[in-house]
Amino acid sequence: MLISELTPRRVADFIRVDYDAPESPKPEADDYEDESEYEAALEGWTKENAGYLDLMEEVQMLMDSAQSYISNRTGRSLEYVRSQDDLTYSFLALVGEEWENRQIRNEKGSYTNEYAMSAIDAHAVNLLPGEAELMEA
Repeated sequence: MLISELTPRRVADFIRVDYDAPESPKPEADDYEDESEYEAALEGWTKENAGYLDLMEEVQMLMDSAQSYISNRTGRSLEYVRSQDDLTYSFLALVGEEWENRQIRNEKGSYTNEYAMSAIDAHAVNLLPGEAELMEA
């Protein structure tokens, strides 16, 4: 599975976030004849599920942060990071660490998931002279 295929809800399930899933599905515009009825139903659903939506927004923020971290650490583009299936576990490990600790710990002497970090480092090109430029071409 690719990072680009993960949804906030699937990531939340993986990192064991406690949440109350919406009891009813999100309203679809096709189910309503009048635009105002749809907007009212959507507004009601959004208010009813505000806690869930806020939590999924926070998980999405952590996902974006982990992708940026991997991209910066490797010197690769976000598109590259999202398209590598062997980075998915590392990505999930980073999101889980961000959720639990509210930070990515990489100080000397702190615990890190060695497998996750070595998988990320295997994609690094930013330390090889000229390699990053070749990747862009």
